Order: sequence, then structure tokens, then C-alpha cells
Amino acid sequence: MPPGVPENLASLEALALYADTVTAVGESTPGSQAFFYGINGIVIRNGITIEAEKIDWNRKELCLAQIRNFLSENLYKYYGGEKIEPEKIIPIFTISRIEVENKGYPDLLDSLVALEHIIRNSIMEGHMEEKIKVICFLVAAEGPKTNLPEGFPVHLPKDVLVGNELRLQQMIEERGLDFTKMVRGKRSVAAVLYPRSSRQRTEGWAWE
Repeated sequence: MPPGVPENLASLEALALYADTVTAVGESTPGSQAFFYGINGIVIRNGITIEAEKIDWNRKELCLAQIRNFLSENLYKYYGGEKIEPEKIIPIFTISRIEVENKGYPDLLDSLVALEHIIRNSIMEGHMEEKIKVICFLVAAEGPKTNLPEGFPVHLPKDVLVGNELRLQQMIEERGLDFTKMVRGKRSVAAVLYPRSSRQRTEGWAWE
């Protein structure tokens, strides 16, 4: 198998050919099963549907303010440079398993590099305010974490990371999307790894 393929999972998928019944939790997986293994699977969803008549905009604004303040304070505390105004920060999130190629992380990071050029041109043309900063959280982990430091995930020592987490962090740095470029004013876009397990995600963000 090529580098980066989780061999245990790939072997398990191949054994599915000999199962009596194969299920999937979404529409895309049966197509992959049929294409790669000739398996006709059935969809049994494991998600839940939440119906809400309206969005609590006050709560939404409060949470956004907390995230922005957390980022502004901790970027300055751990990386120095010019303190970023909280209102200038646009946080975005992506949550997925940490299968690096299968989940498209290289393409995502490349798109963030492209976004850097779009923002720069938009500011020069007067279509966007100056000093806007976009911070993309990559929520993905090899497993639960028990040794998270103060200021996590802005403060993320590499000794906290394992396996593909280290690989993903290296990909971020190779593209110049780490925080050191942002606080020096050289970049408007950054990516930060947020290694939290599925269980930890449901228990709330680290700054809550």
C-alpha cells in the first residue's frame, strides 16, 4: 500500500467482501464500497436530527466573542507580535477523522493558501477591511488527550502530538499557515490543529 494508508482499516474494509451484510452511515460510502470491492451495502444512518424553530443569535454572538477573545489573548501571550483585535478574527472549523489523504487535508490547506491571496487582493482593492485574520481549526485526533497545556490549542507543543497529528502539523508549517507568520503580519490566514477525540468534541471546546 502507498505511504499514509491505514493498513489495519484497509484490511478490515477488504474483509467486508465476505460479510453477510454491509452497512454504511451515509450515501457516499456505498458508492465507494461498490467501486472498490463490488459490495452492495445498505444505508443505516447513525445521526440525529435536531429541529429548531429559530437560531439563538444572542448566544451565537456571545460564543463568537468568546472564541475571538480567546484567540486574540493567547496569540499575543504565546507568539508576541502585534496584538490582533478580536473583531478582526474570523474563526472557521472543520471536523473529521485524521486520515490525511482520504479526508482531503492537503487540498484544504492548499485552499487556505489560496484564500490568503484572495484576502490580500480584496484588501488592496478596498473590498475588505485591513488586518482581517482567518483562523481555521482542524478538529482531528488520533485519540483522547489528557496532557493538554494551558492556552490549548493556540499553545500546542509538539510533544502533545502523535502519529498523523504530527504529520498534519508539519503540513501546516510547510505551507506557512502556522501562527508565527500571522502574528508578524506576513499572513492573514492560519490553520491550527485541534487534536480532540470524538468524545471530547461532544463535551465542549477547550475554552468553554
